[in-house]
Amino acid sequence: YKRGTMITPLYDTLQEKADDAKAVAARNPNNPFKGRLLIQCDKDIPFSLLREVMYTAGQAQFGEFKFVVFKDSGE
Repeated sequence: YKRGTMITPLYDTLQEKADDAKAVAARNPNNPFKGRLLIQCDKDIPFSLLREVMYTAGQAQFGEFKFVVFKDSGE
C-alpha cells in the first residue's frame, strides 16, 4: 500500500494562502510573494509525511522551506 504524495486538504489551504499573498503583493510591489513556508516538526514525525507535506506545499507555489528547530530542554 503506497500513500499518495499529495495531501489535498493541505494543498487547498496553501493554494488559498498563496493566492491571498499574491493579491497583497500585487498591491505592494515592495513585498513580493516569495513562496516561503516555515515548517515546524519534531523527531517523531516520519520523514515520509514530511516529504508529502513538502511536495504538497511545492505544488501550491511554496518552494522555499525553512525549518524550526527547538533545542531539547533536557526533560
